[in-house]
Amino acid sequence: MSDDLNSFEAVLRGFRPHPPSPAWRGRIAQQLARPTPVTRSLRPRVALAGGLIAAGVALLAVLQVTGPAKRDGHIAERSTLKRPITPTVRAYRQALAQSPASLDALLDEQAVQSAQTAGRSQPVTAFAPVNRTYLSWRGDR
Repeated sequence: MSDDLNSFEAVLRGFRPHPPSPAWRGRIAQQLARPTPVTRSLRPRVALAGGLIAAGVALLAVLQVTGPAKRDGHIAERSTLKRPITPTVRAYRQALAQSPASLDALLDEQAVQSAQTAGRSQPVTAFAPVNRTYLSWRGDR
């Protein structure tokens, strides 16, 4: 068994690297002594481009929120849907504790508010509608 190990160790000794020659060491020393040119990193350029893109997106978001300006310079007001304040379970319990008539009145009031806002609903889509005053395509002109 030790004969196999000795032959294996001999093979492993053959894999050891040879020592570097003096000429090779001299070439490495010459290359290390030369001043290397400073390479400019790509990171500042990418950071600048990202910042400009973020600023552009923020500008579009601000323009989208404020809405288009009218010809006289005033900003058009957007109609805001005010959701009715829905009573809490506590409000229902308090109304029931007062009397069944007050609970019916609270439920009727909530039903009227729900019916009024149901007519103003809009379909839900995956993407918001595009405001064509800011984003126009070549074919839209």
